[in-house]
Amino acid sequence: MVSRLLRVSPVVTALAAASLVMACSDSIASPGTGGPPPIQTDRTSYQLQETVGRGLRVEIPYAYHNTTGKTVYLVNCKVVQAGLQKQVEDEWVDAWGGVYNDCLGPAIEVAAGASYVDTMVVSHYPGAFPRFSVEPIDGTYRIAWSSTRTVHNYDDSFSDGSWGDSLPLADRISNEFTLSK
Repeated sequence: MVSRLLRVSPVVTALAAASLVMACSDSIASPGTGGPPPIQTDRTSYQLQETVGRGLRVEIPYAYHNTTGKTVYLVNCKVVQAGLQKQVEDEWVDAWGGVYNDCLGPAIEVAAGASYVDTMVVSHYPGAFPRFSVEPIDGTYRIAWSSTRTVHNYDDSFSDGSWGDSLPLADRISNEFTLSK
């Protein structure tokens, strides 16, 4: 996975993240901030490829740049939990969500001003999961992270029953891109 580069080579990872962010710097502004969305994909168009067994699959490399002014914690279990939202007329609807293990790994910490680079793997299997919940699949999409926190207070005890506040939607979405079959 691309995210493992953070541990192997911070310099290469930072350069890659900066390249992705700069390459998409003229994308649509994030709601309420006037700047680009904090998650930037490496392209503005992707095509799902056929897989064995009637499935479809695409990999979407992205970089997240933390502009919140505080450390952000990404809840994960070997993968950051994210989904795709599709633009349907004037609103964004949840269109795809991955299947994630029922476990909790250490949070991925992204310091204020730092970047996190990863690749989202999107697959679709008719009659099984994961799959798109919208038809047609072709359209305008964005990545939306589902499990982000501003406080790292989950541990083995979950003593207060909270993992902290989730980031506002504007702080956990990507630029728009097209997706087609």
